[in-house]
Amino acid sequence: MEEQEVKRVPINIRRKCKTIAKDRILRNLLWVMVAVLICMLPLMMAANVAYSYMLMTGNVALALLLCAAVLVLLVLPLIYGLMHYLMDVLFYHRGSLLTVFDALGSRYNYVRSLKLGLCVALRSALWMSIPVALTVGYCYLALTRDPSIVQDAEKFYALAGQLSIFYLLVSTPFAGRILRYVGAYFLAVRTPDMRIREAIKTAVRLFRRQGVKLTVLVLSFLGWQLFGIWTMGIGTLFYWGYLFSTMIAYTWYMEHPEKQTEPPADQPGDN
Repeated sequence: MEEQEVKRVPINIRRKCKTIAKDRILRNLLWVMVAVLICMLPLMMAANVAYSYMLMTGNVALALLLCAAVLVLLVLPLIYGLMHYLMDVLFYHRGSLLTVFDALGSRYNYVRSLKLGLCVALRSALWMSIPVALTVGYCYLALTRDPSIVQDAEKFYALAGQLSIFYLLVSTPFAGRILRYVGAYFLAVRTPDMRIREAIKTAVRLFRRQGVKLTVLVLSFLGWQLFGIWTMGIGTLFYWGYLFSTMIAYTWYMEHPEKQTEPPADQPGDN
């Protein structure tokens, strides 16, 4: 008998990752939404307190300082734990909510989560400063051509709509670049002795030449963003868990190119 070669057709990794992530998230939907809420709740409460304080005293600087302190000292470690929890859900089909608090229970993990979170935040701010600058430039040119926009309500609202669409268009590719840093969380959590700088560099290297695909990935989640708005923010809890899980699976596939026709292994570090 002559041997017949079986031709393996490459899969669409982006679609495969979304399918796997959605399946695992839906199996643990309630707990995933609670885990995301745990990360968001401290900042929401701090923002409410800061707003009330600002109205009573007029001290804007202290109110902003309070929000920044809560974000750095509490939310960043919780995000680190959230990534660990989502990895458990994705690779082991289950997870414990206590995992979200992992960084708060260990001095080493707490410092590590702050380093990673601040590095990612700084890089993200630098990337997003480009579309912000372009949008400001567009606004400046529009006001230069027609200064009466400020006094005409109809023209002002029209310009605001144009700026929103313009910013959405120019920021989408940069949002795709920022998503690469979710891979750094995956690498840092999976390998506790890996340096933070090495984790970020490795994640960037893994997603090299994937800019267009990441941009398409961002656009594919636009409907879920609108769903989050329509549901008064409740759908946002699902959206973030779904997005982060998809990027964790995407990072795994980029790290294991020889397994692109197979789902993620039960062990995140499986080679």
